[in-house]
Amino acid sequence: MADFGSEAPTPLSPPAQAIPKQHTRGPVAALENDIRSSAARTVQEISPDLILDSSHQDRLLIDDTEVKGLRESIAAHGQQVPILVRPHSELSGQFEIVYGRRRLMAIRSLGISAKALVRSLDDREAILAQGHENNHRKDPSFIEKALFAGELEEANYSPDIIWDALDISRSYASQMRKVIKAIPRDVINAIGAAPSIGRRRWHAAVDLLSELDISAADALPSAFADDLDSNGRFEVWYRAIVGRKQNPEPRPAPSAPPKTISTKDGEKIGEITMSRGRAVVRMDPKQVIFSQWLNQHADEVFKKLFADWSSEQADKNR
Repeated sequence: MADFGSEAPTPLSPPAQAIPKQHTRGPVAALENDIRSSAARTVQEISPDLILDSSHQDRLLIDDTEVKGLRESIAAHGQQVPILVRPHSELSGQFEIVYGRRRLMAIRSLGISAKALVRSLDDREAILAQGHENNHRKDPSFIEKALFAGELEEANYSPDIIWDALDISRSYASQMRKVIKAIPRDVINAIGAAPSIGRRRWHAAVDLLSELDISAADALPSAFADDLDSNGRFEVWYRAIVGRKQNPEPRPAPSAPPKTISTKDGEKIGEITMSRGRAVVRMDPKQVIFSQWLNQHADEVFKKLFADWSSEQADKNR
């Protein structure tokens, strides 16, 4: 959605005859052509304060470097590519951005009005326009698309709209769903967009997590090095998962069988079990009265036992 230097910008008032017809994507192409062909008559100057963010985020993070480049370009040459907004459904006089978030951030930092195409789009049309604009400009990463698809699914958009907006197949959408169900949003946010990390790597991570029976957060370091980009953060996280497989944590020793505690006459008092270095005492159900007494005098009883043990250890070390 950003105005990149290498990108041939769409002029604000394109000649009508320069707009090619598209027949390959049906209603989506018709919507795109309609937006382009109406650019000359719908471009408006709008205060950025009146433009609210979209309810569905198609990007994890907006890179400061890209915004800086956009800001410098717009300051020097003006805004060459309009953003697309639609009237807000609930707030009169305000708008919701459909695409152009990076441009809007740069414009806000310059304190100038935004040149915007204003279109009365319903939710379906807005989602399609947002998804296809992203695919035509800087393609979102796999994980960004997966999160976007998940948000649309939670908002009860039909599968065909999601597939069309993101230009993905049904099986690809299923693979996205598998990843975002296994990896919580906070873990993905900590890693970032990871534009160089595709579906196969994310899936490999999910498969390893399942094989090792650990959560995605278990392999997340307490902090990443400051000089790592999101691709590097993914690699650190992924290597931590692989490290768990190569050096699995030792499994705790199986619990020893219970040892019976009896009186001098052989009457059963209860059982003591050692589990993971801890002693667990369970009184025999018949010893209700003694259990009540022990509960009342546990402090002095165990102080005496500990004193006897300490004395015994001291004798051994002499």
